[in-house]
Order: sequence, then structure tokens, then C-alpha cells
Amino acid sequence: MTTTRDAPAAPPRRGFAFRLRSALRDPALTYLVRAVLLGVAIFGLLRLGWVERRLLLPFTAAQERLACALLGDPTGPIAVGLSCSAAEVVALCLGAVLAFPAPWRRRLAGAAGGMALIVGLNTLRIGTLGRAAGDRPLFELLHLYLWPGALIAAVTAFVFLWMRWAVEAGDRGSAAPLRAPGRRPLTRLALAGGLLLALYLVLSPWLLDSPAVQAAAGAVAAFAASLARLLGLSASSQGGLFRTEYGVFVVTADCVLTPLIPVYLAAALTLPGTARRRVAAILATPLLFFLLAAARLLVLVAPPVLVGSHRLAVHGFRQLLLGVVVLAAAAWWRRRAGWPRRALLAVVAAAAGGLLLGPAWTRGVTAAAAALGAPSLGVGLPDPQGALLLTPAYQMALFAGLWVAGGGRWSRAATAAAALALSQPLLLLAAGGAWERWAVAPGAQLLRAWALAAPLLAAWAAFGRRREAPEGSHAGVAGTE
Repeated sequence: MTTTRDAPAAPPRRGFAFRLRSALRDPALTYLVRAVLLGVAIFGLLRLGWVERRLLLPFTAAQERLACALLGDPTGPIAVGLSCSAAEVVALCLGAVLAFPAPWRRRLAGAAGGMALIVGLNTLRIGTLGRAAGDRPLFELLHLYLWPGALIAAVTAFVFLWMRWAVEAGDRGSAAPLRAPGRRPLTRLALAGGLLLALYLVLSPWLLDSPAVQAAAGAVAAFAASLARLLGLSASSQGGLFRTEYGVFVVTADCVLTPLIPVYLAAALTLPGTARRRVAAILATPLLFFLLAAARLLVLVAPPVLVGSHRLAVHGFRQLLLGVVVLAAAAWWRRRAGWPRRALLAVVAAAAGGLLLGPAWTRGVTAAAAALGAPSLGVGLPDPQGALLLTPAYQMALFAGLWVAGGGRWSRAATAAAALALSQPLLLLAAGGAWERWAVAPGAQLLRAWALAAPLLAAWAAFGRRREAPEGSHAGVAGTE
């Protein structure tokens, strides 16, 4: 018989603020958030009008003169402007170095070394591009492929070497904790995914023009048309054209290549599993994404009453599919026992919320953004793929599904959902301001990444990170509260 004295004490009830503070104590997450925010802030500062006129343009012109003095005058006409300033790489390097938990003298030394490296490489870049200006194919090879990749690779290598030096030089108490998370599977996944995504961004211009990828796009169109006919639907293909009763659609290399490929490869390489399973997952990559591309085209033969706008549905197909995968992973992570049922409930909750409440929610968010001064989507602010229009409803639906998958409390869900909702009009306002000031529209891939990342961060902060223990374990009760 168990007495009251022998019973384990009930875990203290923790509010959202406490869990948020606990989550943000993770050194790796703290550094990542600081580096991203600081890099974005530096990039925004460099893009201010007076900074561009009085700092970036004169400094870029000085590099052009130095390049001509070292390598000679250009062999053809070239325009050296703001796009040649390497401002993006500077912001990335300074954000990563200045956010690192090291003494400020080492941070400033790292920032100075990074700037010297970037200026030197950028001067060499301008000089070599000038010398290759008379040879158009060589100029495009250097300008579009080799030099962007070389700059990113050199700065990434410098930052990692500087971090190692900063940790080993002393003051290990502040910098060493960043080493421990590197052994965690999710941290390895984030690092590998980031590196493979960077490689994808560098190689994508060449891959999109590759005859092999364009031939694969045509094969996807033919295969999807065959599947549609097997299902009794009207569809045909000719080269890169996919014809349905609702219109003719062009199947490009973008329909085959996707940033999900490096993310999938990173998961196959880093998540726990046997070597045989890793090899099998990697070898299955071409077939898997070929079938996904064909399934995506089948959306175009579905009646509008089922998918709404074909344009929005086909461009958001991978985003919606990734949301389903995330909900299933969240259910598995939180509840090992019975997770398929919980995952199905999460997907149903997200789909129901998105379909029933999504349109009204999107109208409310766009009205709030318009009241703050944001331009109208599609009119004052271009959104050709509908990524910005889809974001408000998608984020709230995904958050609802994550709440069902994680089994969080209503109070925490309400607090996190309110923070997520407040960020949405501000996103539209920021996108509109960037378009009106610099004529820069947010990229669809970046918007889709944010549409997924924001609900994940909100849910992680609200519901905690610990997985449920087996039934009967008091640790499991404490972990899920």
C-alpha cells in the first residue's frame, strides 16, 4: 500500500513565459536566432538609401579602381553597381561572428578578418569579371556560378575556423556550451541541411539550365498525363507542356528541382538509422521526387471545387505536403505510442481549420495590414505564386495541427497563437515596404520557409521539447504537463 507520503510530488505548473525562457536557454538556438536577427539587421542597415549612396557605392567604386590597377582594365563594357558590393555576404559574416558568445575583442578581430577576406575576394572578383567581359560565356560562368559559390564557401570556412580559434583561445566557459548540441540529431540535421541548402542555392542556376533536368521535367509531364488518363481524367503532354481541360501549363525545371531535396538528403544522412537504410534512402531520392513532381501535376486536373485556384494549389503543393510530414513527425516525437492516430487527428484538424476558417482569417489579416499602410496583394505588391497570400491561413492551420499533435494546453496555445497572429500583418507590412522602397519582392521559397518555421517555433516554445515517456512513468507526466 502506498501512503500519501510515498506518492511522488506533482510537478509544478509552468506557464508559457517560463517555458519560453527555458527553451531560449539552449545555447545553439540562442546563437542561431541572434546570428539571423543580427545579419538581417546589418543587411537592412546597408540597404538604407544614405548608406548605399555614401558608403556602399563609393567603397565598391574604390574596389573597382583597385581591381583595374592590379589586373588591368576591363576587356568589355561592364557595370559595377550595388549588386557587386557583396553586401549580403558581409551581413552573413558579421551576423555569424558578432553573435558568437566570445569576448568582444575576439568578435571584433573576427569581424575585421572577415571584412578583409570579403573585400579581397570581391576586388579579385571584380577584376576577373572585367578581364572576362569580352568572353560572354566565360563571364556568365564566373558571374553566375563560380564566384558566388567561392564567396559563400570562403566566408563559411572562415567563420568556422574563427569559431574554433575563439573557443580554443580561452574563455571556454562562454563559448564551449555550443559544442554539446552538435552531437544531437536535430542539431546535426540543421547543420547538414543548412550546408546542403547553401550548395543547392549555388548550383541551382546551372542545374535549372541543365538539359538533363529539362528532359526530366518533360518526363514528369508525360508520366503525370498517363496517370491522369488511368484515373479517367483528361490530360495530355507534349514536351514541357501539360494540357488539361482547365488550361495549358508549362512544366519547367523548377517543377523537378526543389529545396526539399537537400533537406531530405540531410535527414537521410544525419537522423538515427542503420547504414543500409541511409544508403537506401539516398538512392531512392530521384524516384521519390520524380513521383512527387508527377503527383503535384495531378492537382492541375482536379476540379476547381476541390482545389480552388489551380495556380495556388500547384505552387503550394510541396508546402502543404511538408506540413503533413511535420505534423506526423511532431506526433511521433511527442507520443511514441499511438502516434499514427494522433498524427491523423492533427492533419484533419489542420485541414479543417485551413479550409473552413482560412479564407476569413486571410481577409482579416490583409485588412489589418492595409490599415497599417501595406499595399494590396497582387496589385501594389506582386505575389505571382500566392506564397504570401497562403501564409496567414497556412501558419494558423499548421499551428492548430501541432497543438493537436503535441497535446498542449489551451492557455499556452492561445498565447503562442496570439503572437503568431500579430506577426502576420507585420510580415505583409514589411514586404510592402521593401517593395515600395527598393522594388524587392519577397521570394516565394523564403516565404514558404517562414510559413513553416514560425508555427514550429511558436509550438516549440509553447508545448515544450520533451517527448512523452511510457505510460505509468511520472517523468512522462512531468514532460507533457
